[in-house]
Amino acid sequence: MNILGINISNVSYDDMIRFISENISSSQKFLITYINVNALNLAYKNPELQSLYAKFDIRHPDGIGVYLASKILYTSTPLKQRMTGSDFYIQLKNLINEKNLKLFLFGDTNETLNKVLRESSEINNLRVNSGFNFDNNTLINSINDFSPDILIVGLGAPFQEKWAVENYEKLNFKFLICVGDGIKVFSGTKIRGPLFIRKIGLEWFVRFLSKPFRYFKRYIVGNPLFL
Repeated sequence: MNILGINISNVSYDDMIRFISENISSSQKFLITYINVNALNLAYKNPELQSLYAKFDIRHPDGIGVYLASKILYTSTPLKQRMTGSDFYIQLKNLINEKNLKLFLFGDTNETLNKVLRESSEINNLRVNSGFNFDNNTLINSINDFSPDILIVGLGAPFQEKWAVENYEKLNFKFLICVGDGIKVFSGTKIRGPLFIRKIGLEWFVRFLSKPFRYFKRYIVGNPLFL
């Protein structure tokens, strides 16, 4: 379904996990990213960014705003499920453990990545690289030497999507998944709030309260702009 120039994949958590599981042995490489209100605001009336997102095989919905927009714009065929990237990454982590997949995390800080190594010790085949002050050629060599099944990129939109598309042909991987700050799900440091807050779609508000200056433009300006 198309919302503000972006074709969003109408998928559920089960669809996503099934697709990855069934295609992990394929010779084809797949690009996956998320579409939330911030991504739609960035891409609105921006053909270059819309074209960038179109290069991804799956653009899964992320958050209450996109879900509500689908119910308003597509009343008879809205999105199947209100998805959040954070919940998807938890299920993805379970799949990685279950199938003993090779995981490479690129993004966030060394502090967060060190916590990932401690909190995700059950993942046998894991490599990490900070998203700050990296040499791109050295990074690509590290990724290709490891040849991950899952390459997670967390640089924030749209920088991560640009990096993924620009380096696609140079990289060895099965699935490249853009996650924003979702790497914190793997480190156990993602701020999400109580379960009842998440169920009513106010996880974003908890995140705003935790870092109001950082998220003011995205949530307090961006959400009304989207509406």
